[in-house]
Amino acid sequence: MAGSTDRPRRRARPRPQLVTVSFALWLVWIAACVIATVLQFTTPTADLGALPAFLVALVVWGLVTWAAFRMAAGSSTARIVLVVIAVFRAVVSLTSGDLAIATIALSIAAAVLCFLPSVRPYFRRADA
Repeated sequence: MAGSTDRPRRRARPRPQLVTVSFALWLVWIAACVIATVLQFTTPTADLGALPAFLVALVVWGLVTWAAFRMAAGSSTARIVLVVIAVFRAVVSLTSGDLAIATIALSIAAAVLCFLPSVRPYFRRADA
C-alpha cells in the first residue's frame, strides 16, 4: 500500500487548558519583549551601528515565538528553552523599570502553568 508505514500512528493528545493559558501568556510576554526591543533601538539616541543588534534581536524573538508554538504542541524541550530565555531576559532587564517587572511576572506565570503536575503528562513523549 502506498503511503503506509509500520510505525503506529500517534494519536493527537488534547491540549490541557492550562497549557493554552500558558501559551497565551508566553505570546503576550514575547509581544511585550519585542515592543521593548523596538523602543530601545528606535530612541533618538540610537545610532545606525545598532542595526545588526536590532536584527539579531528580532530573529531571536522569532525563534522564541517558534519555541512557544512548539511548547503548545507538547514539546518538553521547548518549554525548558522558554524558561531559560525568560530567566536570561529577566536578569538582563532587572533594572529597566515597570515594563521589566511586568514581563518578568508574565514569564513566571507562564512558566509555572506549563510545569504544573496536572499538565506534565501532556509533555511526555507519545511513544514512551
